[in-house]
Amino acid sequence: TATLSPDEAVLRETARQEFADDPEYFFTHALQVSQLWDGERQILQALNPCLSTHRPLYIASGHALGKDFISGGLPLWWQTTRYPAKTILTGPTGRQVHEITWNELVKHVGRWRADLPPLGGRLLHGKYEWDAEHFILAFTTAHSYQHIGKAQGFHSPHILVIVTEAQAVPNSVKEQIDGLLTSGQALLVVIGNPLVTTGWFAAGLRNTTANTVIHLDCEDSPNVIEGREVIPG
Repeated sequence: TATLSPDEAVLRETARQEFADDPEYFFTHALQVSQLWDGERQILQALNPCLSTHRPLYIASGHALGKDFISGGLPLWWQTTRYPAKTILTGPTGRQVHEITWNELVKHVGRWRADLPPLGGRLLHGKYEWDAEHFILAFTTAHSYQHIGKAQGFHSPHILVIVTEAQAVPNSVKEQIDGLLTSGQALLVVIGNPLVTTGWFAAGLRNTTANTVIHLDCEDSPNVIEGREVIPG
């Protein structure tokens, strides 16, 4: 089995000590993000409480509020602060998964702070791999059976699953995803627009007993409040 290079091992120990308990600091320091608005900070600050209480994080978001920006950076936080670890990034369409969220991930890789140990690994289209047990994989829910249903190898001591545009993801896919989250340290982050009132995503938003739920309202965006581009994009 492949193992981390000495540089990659240093990175993981450094990141574990500095960033594992503070995803917000990871974004502002390691990824050099100069501005986060309150909604993005809410998401980042909820991650470790969700881990400690074994609760999924459901995010109902309006358009252009940073959900793809955050979704693209979270896999890097997870993979650099844990080993071995796997991140599964999925959504209903290739445009959403590969053209939007994966492109945000690639941009975050380019922001990596130069005075930190290098990220290492091999960054491909839809996969960022360090070794056979440590990787980020992106695919659409149309291919979920091909990937999840047939490959129990997605189990890991540390697994992060991010579902984007969750309002368009079928219930059958959610059942497959649940099967990945049964052991070790597991975190499910579900993000979508609250456009429908039926299905697993809508039910999850209502179930605040079992889930941590965050609502991001377009009217709370600093760009809307101030009538100018405070947060780029």
